[in-house]
Amino acid sequence: MDPVRRRRGLPDGGAVNRKQRLVRDIVLTDSTFAPSLWRGELVWTGKCLHCGTRLVVSNEGEPLNSGTIEHMLPRTHGGTDDLSNVALACSRCNNGKGVRLDHRDASDPQLIAMIERLRARRTERWRDPEQAPVFPNDPRLLRK
Repeated sequence: MDPVRRRRGLPDGGAVNRKQRLVRDIVLTDSTFAPSLWRGELVWTGKCLHCGTRLVVSNEGEPLNSGTIEHMLPRTHGGTDDLSNVALACSRCNNGKGVRLDHRDASDPQLIAMIERLRARRTERWRDPEQAPVFPNDPRLLRK
């Protein structure tokens, strides 16, 4: 098991698929995400990269509300799943960006400006996964 995942209480392998592992890695590297109690369940809550809407992700890396993987440099233009190119966004913002910009030529000024803005936000929110909060195993730890 990955030592960072073990310390954070994250499951590793098993039924967790590639997409869920990517979402968990995004959560660990995004400083807006923290352990929370949501509908009686321990989850990670954070913010959409675009609008700041609250996003909820299970401990297994499954978005529980409208969270989607945002590729800042769209896959249609060679964007990859590298953590420096992905973040979490609400489906409304991610789909809106895709419809408005992802089909444009890679040299389009609006597309370039959007990619730069998103990368700057992601950089501001970046956290070393070693510094991510420990995911509490007992919900009583979250009660105030």
